[in-house]
Formats: sequence, C-alpha cells, structure tokens
Amino acid sequence: MFCKNCGAPLDDGATFCERCGKEVSKAPAAEEPKADGSAKKPEINGFYKSKDGKLITGVCAGLAKKFNMTPWVVRIIFIVAGFIPILGWALLAFYIVGAIVWKFDDELISGGK
Repeated sequence: MFCKNCGAPLDDGATFCERCGKEVSKAPAAEEPKADGSAKKPEINGFYKSKDGKLITGVCAGLAKKFNMTPWVVRIIFIVAGFIPILGWALLAFYIVGAIVWKFDDELISGGK
C-alpha cells in the first residue's frame, strides 16, 4: 500500500503516513448494501442464461437482462422471427447453442462450477 499524497510505502495497518503525516484512507470494503437493503450487482460481460424469469432454459431471460427488456418481449421476437425462413433457422441454432454453452448468471458472479 502507498500514500496517495507522497507515494511512500505504507504498512498494511497504517492510519497515517510516516513521511508526510497525512491520514491514510482505507480501501473501500466489499460492496455495502444501500439504504434500501440492496447491493449493486456486478456487471457481467458476454451472453449468459438467467434463472430470474426462466421458463425453459433461461436463454431469453438472459438476453432480456442483457438488453434491459422483459423476457416476454425477447420470446415474442424469437417466435415472430421464426417465421422468416433463413432468420428462423439462425435464431433456432443461436438458441440451442445458448442453451447448451452459456452459463447461468449466478454461476458467473460466484465463480461457480
């Protein structure tokens, strides 16, 4: 750990810098709950499945979370696009790959199995 004011090396338990005398601010602890009791959830990059709003595999729920939509809107988009010949097959393949390969969001946050 180093002093933000003068750059001197500090001991881990130091409260003041030995060189310049400035108070050392502690690194922020793990995410503290907000006043309403909820903590900020870490952001996940890439595609993932979600157990919140899951009906079958969680692919539509994960896409809905990623693009800030409701799962039903994503499901309707998949159904309507399914009637377009080439796009329908591509989306079906995308859905199957997502169902098999993508991990659930809670596994990614916790570093799960």
